[in-house]
Amino acid sequence: MSEARVTFFECAGWLHLPERARRRTAVVLCPPFGAEWLWVYRTYRRLAQSLCAHGFSVLRFDYQGTGDSLGDESLAGGSRTWIDSIHAATAMLTSSLGVESFAYFGLRLGGTLAAAAAADRKDVESLILWAPYASGRQFLREAKVFGALRNASVDGVLSVGGFIISPELDASLRTLTLPKVIPSCRSMFLLKRDDLATDATLEQQYGAQMQDVTSSAVAGYASMMRDAYDAVPPLDAIAEITTWMVLRHPAFGTSTQAAPAEQTLVGDGFVEESRRFGDHARIFGVLTTPIGPSHPRAFVILPNVGSNHHIGPARLMVTLARTLARGGYTVMRFDVGGIGDSLPAAGLMENTLYAVEAQQDALAAMDYLDAQFAPGSYAFAGVCSGAYLSYHTAIADPRVSTLIMINILTFHWHPGDTVAAYIQRQYKSSSYYFRAWRDPNVWRRALHGDVNTFGIVWSLLQRTMARIIAFLMRIITGTNSEVHGALKRLASRGAKAFFIFGADDAGLDEVERELRLPARQIGRMPGVNLAIVDGADHAFTVPPARAELIQQVQHFLDDHSPVR
Repeated sequence: MSEARVTFFECAGWLHLPERARRRTAVVLCPPFGAEWLWVYRTYRRLAQSLCAHGFSVLRFDYQGTGDSLGDESLAGGSRTWIDSIHAATAMLTSSLGVESFAYFGLRLGGTLAAAAAADRKDVESLILWAPYASGRQFLREAKVFGALRNASVDGVLSVGGFIISPELDASLRTLTLPKVIPSCRSMFLLKRDDLATDATLEQQYGAQMQDVTSSAVAGYASMMRDAYDAVPPLDAIAEITTWMVLRHPAFGTSTQAAPAEQTLVGDGFVEESRRFGDHARIFGVLTTPIGPSHPRAFVILPNVGSNHHIGPARLMVTLARTLARGGYTVMRFDVGGIGDSLPAAGLMENTLYAVEAQQDALAAMDYLDAQFAPGSYAFAGVCSGAYLSYHTAIADPRVSTLIMINILTFHWHPGDTVAAYIQRQYKSSSYYFRAWRDPNVWRRALHGDVNTFGIVWSLLQRTMARIIAFLMRIITGTNSEVHGALKRLASRGAKAFFIFGADDAGLDEVERELRLPARQIGRMPGVNLAIVDGADHAFTVPPARAELIQQVQHFLDDHSPVR
């Protein structure tokens, strides 16, 4: 099975082609929207690989204005733009591979969009819809509940996990419904949720117009729809979908057309290209370069965040890379092994966070850029686990001249640690709780049991004791911590470090403990800078805070990144 990255109609896509004979029908995988796309990214890749292994040409892609594709959240064309992206994906397969028969797959809003696109066409023979929304209004209702839970409305504009639903998109979604008739569709597979009761309305509606309508309540939906670090691809469902497709599309074609050549994505002030590097080319990255003269400063490398693939939470890494490229920087955003589109190192499972082997992937990114351009200096900027990787890479390799750590949660990861357990132990910063105790609403929530009062108090006691012990150790031994010493060594070789924290992030307490210094003194250390951003969540998905973060990173690079 071979895999190539292609671009079309201002979209980025991943084309999976069988190594041998290809079936006459190709499959287009239509993604859901927002945080759900981050959660199910591995599931879509696994499904594409399974279908490809059985002879199907498969395309997974990002709609215009989402993921790696061009455009932003303004989406003046709204959901119609996404439907047009599906048509463009189909047209690309027809022109490049000669395919004339298609099947569409879509999960949640992706299913709604897939059905809407299929209703416009005469060449879509099969539809596979997993828990589709009956309408855009239903999606918006759920999105508003999700947004309200995360207090994500900014200036009246809904932000769902940091993904903006603009007024134009909102208006267009209100007119989107599952089509009642899909003229060309001969067969349909409806997969139900395994966590909620589902009525048979859709099955009856489509069963009245086509003979072959299958439904299944296969397990796996609930475990798939979780944050990416905890999401489990539903292997049984993937196998059932593959079997269903094989039975309905047995014919093989005779086309010998090769995969289309990888293309570049040309945007406003930048060019993007996919890159594979490292041992056996198992690491995937996106190289963003300026149009016109390149800035004579360090290359910028952006590791992925947690288990999210290289676009980052709320598309942060895409926006940051393109903003920096417009400012003249050359930027590589990449997936560490086993995350997103990168293969795991030998002997490792995929979706392993804080893997020691990830540092080799970061070094490989620098080696690749050295070979492609010329040896130079590098700036690493990462969020959370990406900050952890950036820190350890900077310590290990003198090529790193600039280190930007955004909401770093820990400097040490021990065998047996799990992300789930670590997250459960994390509360907000101590300064947040010292401010919050004066808020009557907090006390009311605590009295009603809506606040884990014991956990918060215990956490604050542990932090206080840790600070006292750290202070006494510095007094008694006259030495600083390991992290303090590492930052001093970075400064001695001329490297600059920049901590950026959301005002309420627990990582700030961790850095204060590790450096045995209060926050106000951290920025006074030689070669170390500190910035606090109000209104930020841990992943900087709140739009105003995200915009300030990007501005802080660019200004720091402009002021401190050395000429390469």
